[in-house]
Amino acid sequence: MKIYKNRNNSNYIVVFIFIFYVIFSCIMFLFHELWYDEIQAYLLAKDASWFDLIFDVTHYEGHPPVFSLLLALFAKSNVNMDLSLRIVSFSFSFVATYFVMFEAPFKKWIRILIPFTYFIFYQYTVICRPYSMMYAAFVLAAFCYKKRNEKPLRYILSLMLLCVCSSYGMLFAGCFCVVWAFEIIKETKGKNFIKRILKDKRFWLLWAILIFALGILYLIIPGENAFASNFYNKTQPLNCLIYSLFMMPADAMVTDVGFFGSLQNNAYQFVNLSPLSLGSYVVTILILVTVYFVTYVRKKRRIFLTAYPAFVAFAALGYMCNHHIGITVLFILFLMWICFDDESEKRELPNFIKKMDEQYKNLSHKLAWFVMILCFGMSLLWTVVSCFNDITNEVWYAKSLNAVMEDYDLTDYRIVADWSYLPIVDGEVVYAYGDTSELFEDAVYPEEEQTFFYEIKNMKPENYYQFPTLTNFADIVAYNSKGENYISNFNDGRDDKRYIEHNCFTCEEAYDYCTGLGNIGYPDIILGDPNILGLMGLDVKSTAYYPIYEIRIFRPYKY
Repeated sequence: MKIYKNRNNSNYIVVFIFIFYVIFSCIMFLFHELWYDEIQAYLLAKDASWFDLIFDVTHYEGHPPVFSLLLALFAKSNVNMDLSLRIVSFSFSFVATYFVMFEAPFKKWIRILIPFTYFIFYQYTVICRPYSMMYAAFVLAAFCYKKRNEKPLRYILSLMLLCVCSSYGMLFAGCFCVVWAFEIIKETKGKNFIKRILKDKRFWLLWAILIFALGILYLIIPGENAFASNFYNKTQPLNCLIYSLFMMPADAMVTDVGFFGSLQNNAYQFVNLSPLSLGSYVVTILILVTVYFVTYVRKKRRIFLTAYPAFVAFAALGYMCNHHIGITVLFILFLMWICFDDESEKRELPNFIKKMDEQYKNLSHKLAWFVMILCFGMSLLWTVVSCFNDITNEVWYAKSLNAVMEDYDLTDYRIVADWSYLPIVDGEVVYAYGDTSELFEDAVYPEEEQTFFYEIKNMKPENYYQFPTLTNFADIVAYNSKGENYISNFNDGRDDKRYIEHNCFTCEEAYDYCTGLGNIGYPDIILGDPNILGLMGLDVKSTAYYPIYEIRIFRPYKY
C-alpha cells in the first residue's frame, strides 16, 4: 500500500486548501463561544502571578505552565479573552497544519484532509487549549525524526515541546527517547563503547531532556487537595483498561460509545457487550492490526509497542477525559509519518500475509485502505456536524448569563452560586452524580407555578464532601464589563482572583465554610440549584425563590 506523496506534484491545490483551512478556522473562531476550560485558562493567565503560574497552579491544573505563560503575555497586556486564546492556540495549529500539508510523506488528498479531522480541527484547533501545542509537537517530532541522528538537537527540542504540553506528552516523549537510546546503544556497542558513547552528543542530549522532563514532572505532581486527585473514582481499573486498550482507537476515529467526561467515573457505562461496544472492539482491532503491520514493514515496531501500551496503561490507571482520546490520532499520525518518510527502512511482509494476499487478491492492502477511508470518513463527518452545531446552537452559558445579570442590574445584590459537591454514604464518597433522593426526604413544591423552594430536612453540610472552591457558573465573571467578581462565595468575592483553584476542602473545612456563609443570611440571588441553602444550614422552608432566568446549552461532541 503506497500512501506516501509524490514530491513532484503541484502544490497549487494544497496552497488553496491551506488558505481555506485558515479562513474556516477564523470563521469558527467568530462563532465558537468559549466554554469553561478555555475561560479558566484565560482568567488563570490574567489574574495569577507569574510565580504562581509556574510553581503553584500547575499542581492543580494538571498540565505544565508553558501554555499559561504564553497566554499570560497577552492576558496581562489587556488583550481581550477571545483574541488572546485564538492567537496562542491557533499559532501552534497553523504551524502544525503547514507541516502536515506541505511536508508530510503522504499522498496529496491525505495531507489536505488530516487537519480537518474531528479531534485535530474541532477539539484541538477551534477549542483553544494546550492540545493545539501537542498537535504541533507531534508533527514537528515526526518531521525531525528521519534526521534525528544527523541533527539530534532538532529532534530533542521537538520532544521537549511535547513534554511541556501535558503529562501525556511527557509519556510519549519518554517512550520515544527510550527507543532511541536503545538504538544508540545497539549502534555504539563493541570496542571502546564507554569512550565512544561519551563523545556522542546524542547521549548528552538524552540526559538533558531527562533532566528537563523531571523538572516539568515536579511542577505538575498533583497536590494532596487537588480536585482531580480526590474526585475521580479509581475503583474500576479493569473497565478503564478494557476501554483504553480495545475501544479508544476506534472511539477516536470511527465509533462513539457515549464516553463523555471522565473515563474513571464512567467506564462501566460503555464497557459491555452491546452492539455498539462490540463494533468498537472490532474497529479497534482492525486499526491496531493495520498500524502494527505498517510499523513492522517500516521497522518502527519498537516505537509502537513501547509507546502504545504505556499510553493505554496511563489513560486507564491515571486520569482521562473524552477529549484525551484524540491523542491517539496524533500518535498514529506520528507513526505513519515516520514510517513513510524513510523508504530505505523496509522489510517484507510475513509469509502468511503474502499467501493470504495471493489467495484473496491483495486482501491486506484492501483492508488497510478500508480502515483508512472509514477513519477519515467518520472523523470528517464529526467535524462537519460539530461545526454546524457550534454555529447554530448556544454552546455555553457564560456570556448570556452575564448579560442577564448586567442588563437587569443584578450584580449589586448578594449572589451565591451552587457548588460541585458529592454525598457521603456510610463514610464512603458517592462518586456518581446520579439520583441521591434516597438520602433526603422528598422535596415539597408549593402550588404557585412560578415559586419553588426545596424542603430537604436531612440535607446537612456534614453529610457531604464539599468542593466549595469549585463554584459552578463562576466563569460568567469573565464577561463582566468592569472585571468584577460579583459572586460572594467564589474566592471570597475577590476581583483579583477570578480563576477556580481546583483544590477542595476537607469535610470539616467545608462544614465551617458553608455554615459561615449561612450565618451571613439568605442570598438575594442563587445561580444554580437552591439546594445549597440546605448545605449552608439555612431553613429552606421559610423562604421562597422565584426563577428569573433559564438557559439551555448544546455541547457539540462528534455527531
